[in-house]
Order: sequence, then C-alpha cells, then structure tokens
Amino acid sequence: MLENCTVLILLNGNNYLKWSQCIKTILKGKEEVSHLIDNTLHERGDKFLSWDEKNSMIMAWLWNSMVTEINDTYMFLASAKGI
Repeated sequence: MLENCTVLILLNGNNYLKWSQCIKTILKGKEEVSHLIDNTLHERGDKFLSWDEKNSMIMAWLWNSMVTEINDTYMFLASAKGI
C-alpha cells in the first residue's frame, strides 16, 4: 500500500534535475517508479483498478511537489507518466 509522501524539494522551474532525482528515488523506494516510465495499462479489471489507484496517488504527489505556477500546467494530464 502506498503511504503519504512528502517531497521537500518543490519544482520551481530552476531545479528540475534535483527535483526529478528526489521523485525517482522516492518512487523507487516504494517500488512504484514504473508509473513514470511504463505505458499506461489499458486493461480493465482488478489489475487496472489497482494500477489506477496507485497512479492517482502518485499524480497527487507530483502536483504537490510543484509550485502552483507549474502544477497548474499539469493538473489535467491523465497519468503520472504524462506529468
């Protein structure tokens, strides 16, 4: 189960490399980095529902790790990979 995630480095437009390393490291530690690099599951059923729930949590983490001026741009993308 995914737990809450606090990212102390907010993406501000000038610190992408540091921010992205932090995000990747956190998701690797939670065994969820595949949400950033794999294609979206197109299946329905239990596997899709589980993936979709995790993907939604990761999307929220990503949005919350950005300053408002940046996360407004990404709020309507459909997946963590898209963000």
